[in-house]
Amino acid sequence: MREHRRSIKPGDQISLKLRLNKGTPPAEVAVATVCWTNYPFHGLAFSALSQSSLRQLAEYMHVSDIEKE
Repeated sequence: MREHRRSIKPGDQISLKLRLNKGTPPAEVAVATVCWTNYPFHGLAFSALSQSSLRQLAEYMHVSDIEKE
C-alpha cells in the first residue's frame, strides 16, 4: 500500500499536538493557520489554544532560550 501525504497549503487551518518535553502531556493547538510551506517545514499562526498549552509553550521557549546561552 502506498502512503499518500495530504498537501498542506498556505491558508489551510489545522490542529496539532506538540510534544515539548518527555513525561508531560502534549500542548494542543485547536486551530493554526498555515502561513508558508517549504516541505518539510511549515510556518503556523496559532489562533486557538488553551491557557495550559500557552503556558507550556512559554515555559518551553524560556527553557530553550536559557539552554542556548
